[in-house]
Amino acid sequence: MQEPLSLILPVLIFTLLLATIYGIELIQCLRYLWYKRTRQTTRGMLTSRGMIIIHVLCLIGLGCIGYGYFIEPYRLEVVTVRLETDKLVNTSLRIVQISDLHCEKKVRLEPRLAGIINPLNPDLVVFTGDAINSPEGLDLFRKTLAGLNASIGKFAVTGNWDTKWMTDLDRFADTGFEVLDQDVRFLEKDGETFCVAGLGYMHGPHSGPVITKLKPDFFTLFLFHTPDFIVWLKDQPIDLYLCGHTHGGQVALPYWGAITTMSMTGKSFERGLNHYGHITIYTNRGLGLDGGWLPRVRFLARPEITVFEIIPGKVKE
Repeated sequence: MQEPLSLILPVLIFTLLLATIYGIELIQCLRYLWYKRTRQTTRGMLTSRGMIIIHVLCLIGLGCIGYGYFIEPYRLEVVTVRLETDKLVNTSLRIVQISDLHCEKKVRLEPRLAGIINPLNPDLVVFTGDAINSPEGLDLFRKTLAGLNASIGKFAVTGNWDTKWMTDLDRFADTGFEVLDQDVRFLEKDGETFCVAGLGYMHGPHSGPVITKLKPDFFTLFLFHTPDFIVWLKDQPIDLYLCGHTHGGQVALPYWGAITTMSMTGKSFERGLNHYGHITIYTNRGLGLDGGWLPRVRFLARPEITVFEIIPGKVKE
């Protein structure tokens, strides 16, 4: 599943805009210093109305960068979502979703997760892909997931980082998580059956083995890394679709939201709770930061743990 260039075009435009503003600031400051040294007049070079606007924008930008690097990546938010279903009668489910840890050498939120999640006593803990940015983060990732408890089970699906890079590393060894890759599991609580299904990132276009196993009578949770696959599932017996990948944009703008989601669905499912036909879809903002050459910042897209309370709705006839 290859992302087209159009998905990163907004990032390139935003980066070019920033480069232009700071470029003007730098060039004008250098000109000022040169004119000063050569005893030429510098009147108005740094104090004109246009340059004052540039100064202000640069200062605001520096403040936002500082906040995005030092503060927001550590401002973990626990979001609780309550959903009713008529496919449960005498029991309820508590599902905790985490996503996009992107572990690397630097430790960030990982040590806090067990202390937040385990006291919630979840029935299920699910991870929706993108484990590590580098081999140095593998041990941290494994220890973090191994420290999470769930009374019924822990399940994971792979993300694009897991299937495209460092594919020789077994990310989930000794974590207690079962990796679902075109798999369906029928589970029970208080004598009632529900379903957890998962599809690995690279198997998105080849979903037959998992779709054909779904049963409409049971509450069905579907795990996939990105929101993209939702468009193929409109007529399938799926109740709750959980994904991540977008990071809520990781960098978002006021009133606009994500600059880019790196998803084929664009901004339709960039974060949080939405609906597609009869399916409820939730896009988790993730916990970590994209790796590689990308800056390790978050802005208006706080890291997230999501807690789903699935409760009985109307009684079955």
